[in-house]
Amino acid sequence: MPRFSAQIFSQNGDVIASNVDMLINFSRQGVLQNWDGNFDLSPTPQFNPNSVTRTAAYKVKLNDGRTGEIRLRNYTISTRTGKWNIQFNGDGALE
Repeated sequence: MPRFSAQIFSQNGDVIASNVDMLINFSRQGVLQNWDGNFDLSPTPQFNPNSVTRTAAYKVKLNDGRTGEIRLRNYTISTRTGKWNIQFNGDGALE
């Protein structure tokens, strides 16, 4: 999976996290490009996975300038690092 540095924004445009190390898997299904992946995030007041729904969309801006929206698929907290490992599905195009 390719690795990107990214910024994550809330639904209202506030920055939740910067310089997030994000792994993204790209696949094709016919003419549609699908993307999903995961990233680790330290617990912050701006982002509490326990208080969001899986239907909430978050904007992602990659270091190469592409932007898209993600929806959380699953998340677990690491007992080793104390960080959230968040798995997501891309929602629409990553442009």
